[in-house]
Amino acid sequence: HNDHHKHSYYLIRNSGLLGFNDEEVDLIANIARYHRQSNPKDSHPNYQNLSRDHKKLVKELSSLLRIAEGLDKGHKCAIKDIELVPNSTKKKLKCKIKSSIDGYDCALEKWSAEGKSKDFKKEFGVDIDFVLVKSGK
Repeated sequence: HNDHHKHSYYLIRNSGLLGFNDEEVDLIANIARYHRQSNPKDSHPNYQNLSRDHKKLVKELSSLLRIAEGLDKGHKCAIKDIELVPNSTKKKLKCKIKSSIDGYDCALEKWSAEGKSKDFKKEFGVDIDFVLVKSGK
């Protein structure tokens, strides 16, 4: 359980993923590596040798993966549906989330996703407003 993000990197790098070349596997492993707490740093051996474009891609995609992880914070698969609604200013995005569990309000998942959306804003310049929507609306 400790350092499972680092273990994710190791497993992906050493699993022999079919259909991906070594560069693609390294990219996928790095995205998984940064799905938790630490942001990519040039002092990290697995990150420092990536190309400039791949470093940018790792930062962007790991920020999305962090939000996805936040949306399953309770490990209940509680989110049934997500609707993204852009704002006309393009600086804000509304993320409507619906629960898949009757009577469950997804407050934990909303709170966690909000906390993990900071890196997304840093990478894309867009703030996300998470809104809980009752089923049937």
